[in-house]
Amino acid sequence: MTAITIVGAGSVSFTRTLVSDLLQQPATRDCELHLFDIDAEALEASRQLVEQMRQEAKSPGMVVAHGELRSAVSGADYIICTILVGGRPAAITDFEITGRYGLRYTVGDTLGVAGISRALRTVPALVEIARACADVAPGGALLNYTNPMGMLVSAVGKAVGYPTVGLCHSADYTVRTLASYLDLPGSALQWWSAGINHLAWMLSLTYDGRDCYPDLARAAEREEVYARDRARFELMKRVGYFVTESSKHVSEYLAFFIDKQDEIDRLAVPVGEFLTRRPVPLATQLAQEREGDHSWVKPVSNEYAPALIAARESGIDWSFQANVLNDGLIDNLTAGMCVEVPCFVTRGRLAPARVGRLPLGAAGLTQQSLTVQELAVAGILAGDRDALYQAIMMDPQASATLTLASMSKLLDDLLAGYGNLPQFSSRRLSMFDKVPG
Repeated sequence: MTAITIVGAGSVSFTRTLVSDLLQQPATRDCELHLFDIDAEALEASRQLVEQMRQEAKSPGMVVAHGELRSAVSGADYIICTILVGGRPAAITDFEITGRYGLRYTVGDTLGVAGISRALRTVPALVEIARACADVAPGGALLNYTNPMGMLVSAVGKAVGYPTVGLCHSADYTVRTLASYLDLPGSALQWWSAGINHLAWMLSLTYDGRDCYPDLARAAEREEVYARDRARFELMKRVGYFVTESSKHVSEYLAFFIDKQDEIDRLAVPVGEFLTRRPVPLATQLAQEREGDHSWVKPVSNEYAPALIAARESGIDWSFQANVLNDGLIDNLTAGMCVEVPCFVTRGRLAPARVGRLPLGAAGLTQQSLTVQELAVAGILAGDRDALYQAIMMDPQASATLTLASMSKLLDDLLAGYGNLPQFSSRRLSMFDKVPG
């Protein structure tokens, strides 16, 4: 019987979606479900919810809540990670600290200095999870949903080497969005996408063997279409390819949009959008679940983890977009770092696609962000402040906005802004501290 562990199971809505999908697939309907969260109250609420879902689905599988990580992952075939280290308060702190230096974000969870900050507190946690998995679930696989995706998958690969796949459906959502712009059903489009998480590119987009890019360019001339994706259409006009993350996200990743007020106004960039969200308290979530449609099992979603597990366990062929280490997959992006490419499941085995070379313009923008990630991961794993500083130095928005000296002060503030961070020391740059300027 397949054993599946959800780490971060206290996220009730996400856990419900994943479990609903698992219970409606023949290959996973009777799986063992193990739940872990550091929040005991949220964990118990999640356990009760999953038990009720099991009863409704008439599934005989076991449900166990664990208060200790190693117990939760022991013997697991799949470990699904949905953690948010520090929760919403830490994410707000990211905005507050970077905002004091003039940096602006919409969501701030993946790239940029806000992404580096989130990696500071999340990389050690995910590495700890991966090490536990390597010890007590050596035959398993880690399926990661947590951001910053690219830095986390890269860090696990470098520090532990445990089999890890990063799951994000931004490419899948992008295809559906593009189909709506083209007045086509989403399932009708054939596509090929590659890059890094939240900065991958639709390298090919066809319908019935015909290139859809000319039609997409014509669609963008209509204001009602352009207004839905202003930043992405601006990039497409200049790079030649459509990027796979939303305009809201991509506008904070590059140095063209969010640091320029005229562009913010022209492109309707939702600066600080994350701060306007009002999370629903756990008790309210559960009350809504009970008073809603009176069915604990939801309609099947488009989440990748349940479908991936079912494909591997049943031996069916399946394809999706995944974040994996660049082992000869994209020639002109850094080897050994996380990239996002098409992946195929055949006879239970996962095979990432070899893409070759990205178009040079797309590769240049992508590699700029990937270099930031490589430096940040190196700095976090080695406790090296110099690498962290250089990661900020290479970031597109930071380098367009800050001086070299203010970047150093920003890093000091980030390292002082959170508790329980590892100690970071300068390996080389401290010898130059007395140099004027």
